[in-house]
Order: sequence, then C-alpha cells, then structure tokens
Amino acid sequence: MFLLLTLFSFDHAIASNYDQKVYYDQQIKELEKEIDQVDSRNELIKLTRNKNELLAYKRAYHKALELSSNENTPIARMYLNQMDNMPPAEYIKIYQDAADQYNIDWTILAAIHEKETSFSTHKTMISSAGAVGHMQFMPGTFDFYGVDGNGDGIIDPWNIYDAIYSAANYLSATGASYNKLNDALFAYNRSRTYVNDIIKQANVFKEAYSYNNVDVVDVGKKFIGNSVYVFGGGRNENDINKGVFDCSSYVHWAFDQVGIDLGSRSTTTTDTLKHLGKEVDLKNIQPGDLVFFDTYKKDGHVGIYAGNGQFIGSQTSTGVDIADMSSGYWKEKFNGRIKRIN
Repeated sequence: MFLLLTLFSFDHAIASNYDQKVYYDQQIKELEKEIDQVDSRNELIKLTRNKNELLAYKRAYHKALELSSNENTPIARMYLNQMDNMPPAEYIKIYQDAADQYNIDWTILAAIHEKETSFSTHKTMISSAGAVGHMQFMPGTFDFYGVDGNGDGIIDPWNIYDAIYSAANYLSATGASYNKLNDALFAYNRSRTYVNDIIKQANVFKEAYSYNNVDVVDVGKKFIGNSVYVFGGGRNENDINKGVFDCSSYVHWAFDQVGIDLGSRSTTTTDTLKHLGKEVDLKNIQPGDLVFFDTYKKDGHVGIYAGNGQFIGSQTSTGVDIADMSSGYWKEKFNGRIKRIN
C-alpha cells in the first residue's frame, strides 16, 4: 500500500513539532520497509519516488519551522499551506505532456489549475467575470487559443485535456516558451499578485515532485574527497566500495541508489546515457538532470545538475566533486545537452 496518499491529507501543524517529526520519520521507515521487500523494479521505482516526495515535505516542514523560529509564524503557515495543495496524480501527466508540447514548465500549469479552480473542484467553474472551465478562460480568448488536447475533434474548455493544453498554448504564445513567463502570466490574469502567486506555487510543486532531483544529487556526496577518477572504473562492487568511478559509472551508481535503472552497469557510457530520458531546454533545467560536456570527444563527460549553476560528477582531476558550469572550463565545455530521467 502506498503511503503517499497520507501526505496530501495530513494536517500540517506547527504547534506540535515533536509529533510532526515522529510522523515523517515513521512514514519514511514504513516506505523503506516496503522498498526492502519488493521484487519488481517498477514497484521499487514507485516506492522510492514516494519516499523522496515525503522527504521533500519534510524539508518544507523544516523550512517552515526555521521561519517560525524567527517569529515569522504567518509566513511559516503560508509555506505549509502551500504544501497541502498538491496536484491530484491523475492530472500530472496531462500537465507534463501539454508542457512538453508547448515548451513550458508543467508546474506552472498545475499552479494555474490550483489557483483558478482548486484542481477542478470549484462548485461551478464559472467566475463572476464570465471565465469558464477547468483553467478559467474567457470565451473569446478560448475561441482564439483553444486547442483539441485529447484529439477527439472537439475543442471544449470543460474538457480537462483541452483546457490544460489550451492554457499551455496561450502561455507559450504570450511569452512563456521564450523566457517571458511573467509577461505570459500577466496576460493570463492582469495582476502582479497573481503572477507572483503562480510562480511561488509552481516552485512548491517543483520541490515536492523532484523525486530524483534532491536524492540523486545528495546520495554521492559521501564520495567527495574520498574517491578517484579512473577511466572505465566503477563497474564492479570492488571499485564502487573504493570510490573508483569514471563519469558515466558514477551517474549510473547514483541513479541506482534512488531506484532508477539506467541499464547495464558494465556497458553504461556517456553515449548510452545521452539517449535516455527526454531533452530539456536550459531554461527549464532542474537538479537531477543529466548535463553533457564535449571534452576529449563530443558528449565525452556527463554529470548530474545540482542547481545554482553546479553539477556533481566524477571528474578526472578531483574524483567525485561538485563543479561550477556557469563559468570557466565547464561552461566552455558544456554542449547544451540536458536529459531528464523519468
């Protein structure tokens, strides 16, 4: 039984810090027990993702406590309230597919859906201004930007696919797909407060659903200062126990630690890794994405993006370490290839 459902119904309460800590720790332990018992690789991946989502909640809770300890309890409560409003699972693939088609961030679509109709739970889904449907389009705007999201030949703001795909189309057309997200959101609802609220909520979703983003970055930090780069190394347990890796074997090991199989350990190379996952534009890069560099050959080096212009990987001169790709050598060698492993 997946324990993820309890995340969305749990009453986040700052007043009982100890109980909250116990809750998170117990849930994580239960998931770890399930992970230890499953045989199916797909089941393992699902459970590991659930565990990592729970860890995201735990981090959010600790952030709220940090804020509240500075006598800023209202901000802390707002942060936790945002975490309560997670998108229903059945909508996530629709957001992601629509976002991929129109080259925008899926969490923006989720945030708009939550803001406009509380994920389609609003009683009428008709606003006082006359906006209608799941994503609250004015009829005239929908007539112009509406698209057939599910391919049934009908374009309908009351169809969840059409509504979300149409919102993606509208946002893309008004600037979201070419680095003008604020302008696009302002066109969607002409309020700067609305723009800020959507971006803030999207960031909350991004954190909560970064199932591999945080753990796959953090899991290998124990090897920093305690490993060595060897070309062809890291393809057996003896090497791994000694911290011997090349760049691709390190990436394979890190993803394996969070339950994601990147193929045969013995044959994994940068050339096999670059064909996995989906292409991601630089403006949408997230921690956990694979980043590639042209070193001794095209795509000769690979690492895992760690955020803030940095990546973690096994480098020739350092072994496993965090390196800066926003300037200097790695910026020059970065070839723009970014792959997201789903």
